[in-house]
Amino acid sequence: MTAQNKKRVALVGCGTIAKTHGLAIQDLGMQCVAVTDLRPEAAQAYARAYPELRADWLQAAEWMTAPARLKLREIFPAPRAYASLEEMQDAGPLDAVLILTWPPSHCDLTCRAAALGAKAVLCEKPMAMSAAQCDKMIDTCGRHGARLAVYHESMLLLRQFSEARQIVASGQIGSVEFVRANTVSTLMDWSAYLWAGILHLLPGRHITRLQAMLDCTRQVTTFGHAQEDHATVHFTMDNGIHGVLFTGQNGFSPHGIRIDGSQGSLEVSFITAPTLRHWCAGTSSWRVITPPRSCGYDDRRAFLEGVVSADPFCRQFNGVTAKASTLPIFAAWQSHCQRRPMEMDQPLSWEVPERYPVRGAAD
Repeated sequence: MTAQNKKRVALVGCGTIAKTHGLAIQDLGMQCVAVTDLRPEAAQAYARAYPELRADWLQAAEWMTAPARLKLREIFPAPRAYASLEEMQDAGPLDAVLILTWPPSHCDLTCRAAALGAKAVLCEKPMAMSAAQCDKMIDTCGRHGARLAVYHESMLLLRQFSEARQIVASGQIGSVEFVRANTVSTLMDWSAYLWAGILHLLPGRHITRLQAMLDCTRQVTTFGHAQEDHATVHFTMDNGIHGVLFTGQNGFSPHGIRIDGSQGSLEVSFITAPTLRHWCAGTSSWRVITPPRSCGYDDRRAFLEGVVSADPFCRQFNGVTAKASTLPIFAAWQSHCQRRPMEMDQPLSWEVPERYPVRGAAD
């Protein structure tokens, strides 16, 4: 693929996660042409390091020869560092802009990237800080003709989810009765993957009611917003299925979903083996299915490729689907702070707090 035919990508945010996305861009033969960060020195440092991301990932950078370094810079030219997103328009047309900043800035930066004419905007999870911000992102991208996607749906491209969805749909575990999900992380971090996974495994269903209890004893603030220590979220789906989601604790997997049916059960894990196992009536033990091992960024690589190329399968993942799997996060915070269950067909007015104490919460 010649430089003229390569997809042109820009990064907004040059923190740790940007290295993972940079590797995905290089693997796909795309060209990273521009980067920016709130800290200009971070953008400049990332631009300098970009050609050798692969060597650094393989822990080979320290023994590379000078000719090898020159070759890498020829294959992966360093992007230009810009002081702001708006200045990126000097880089020329962009096939995709990746928003890799902290959540409070996601809405604003996504809208600005769409206004610049980017064909696609891919935002890191979580999507935003409120339902209103999600709506603004969807509306703005739609008006400017930009495809919007959020990375918490990227893991649904992993094989264990496609196989798990087939198992549920085929009725091998009978009619679904209960869903349990858990993560050692928090609502604003890994729970977005869990909500997306639940809705993906049960297509056509949606959450109708939710009630949450959060333990915020430590009052931790990270990535620009408040975080809970633990959370227990009870929810009901439109067909009467009940479920519970836990944060801050381990289960059969650090990040996993279990679906219990009338004739069996299924467990799907995001990152730890076994990534998928199930048992059905008439069997005496779990059947373990082991999809190919991920190299750590396979999902992001496939997601970027699918969104930028408008792959038919990836078209099912968009701003609307991302919002559907983000709303339970806002509802959980609002339910906890207002001490009442949330009806999901009613507008959610709550915004995830950026710091403690949480204003507007019940005493």
